[in-house]
Amino acid sequence: MAQGPARISDKITILVFKDNNAARTFQISLSSISRFGFILGTLLAITLSSTFIALKYYRIAAASNPIYVQDLEQEIIDLKANLKTIETKSESLSSPIIVSTPTPIATPMASNTVPPFSIFTHAFQPPIADPSTLRFSIQTPEISWQKSSLHVRFALQYRNKDQGSQEGKILVLARGPETLLTYPAGSLNPIGAENLIDLNKGETFSVSRYRAVDANFGQLHSKNALHEVEIFILNNQGNLLTYQKIPLIHPNHKSNEETVEE
Repeated sequence: MAQGPARISDKITILVFKDNNAARTFQISLSSISRFGFILGTLLAITLSSTFIALKYYRIAAASNPIYVQDLEQEIIDLKANLKTIETKSESLSSPIIVSTPTPIATPMASNTVPPFSIFTHAFQPPIADPSTLRFSIQTPEISWQKSSLHVRFALQYRNKDQGSQEGKILVLARGPETLLTYPAGSLNPIGAENLIDLNKGETFSVSRYRAVDANFGQLHSKNALHEVEIFILNNQGNLLTYQKIPLIHPNHKSNEETVEE
């Protein structure tokens, strides 16, 4: 009689020996091993997922400490304030501005004033500040001729006792009927410029005690070519602080009418 194919068992037999005791056998089905492996893998996956989620929320909680939150809230408040300021400025700029021009009144020029000059980058409008209110003073200028050169020497003296200093620019003009010389050299603008003299090209100074100035105007064919010297002291913004005008022609000084010796 023909026999059918042998049936394969799904069980594993385990034989256990210990010392001299009788051997014991156990049978475990393959399906049980598969289920155990599936359960073990599922538990491992759940454990890893739980660990990842716990770490994620721990970082979020660590980043959300009260000090950090307060800093963020303060930044938001500052941003809102800046935005409100910008909106206010925008509204003020968009509003029409009405400027009224006062009618000029002719008044006598005081000793500490200077008339407007259209030759400069902008006109000086009188009056100038009272010299007694300045933190410095101009020592009496000394003017002398040396052959064909005119020498103008003076000094700026800082008189406040506040351990401070005064900064600005120095410009000296020597003028005559047909002559205009400047110190420092190069203060004249090139031909075609809107203004003849550029105040920004004045000599820079910073005085905390004493600052000497020596302006030389040379190579003149006659002393009569120059009639007056003007000293301008300005701040760094180009505003006139003080001004002095010194005439060179004096009734007793006949040498001014003489021709400079070669």
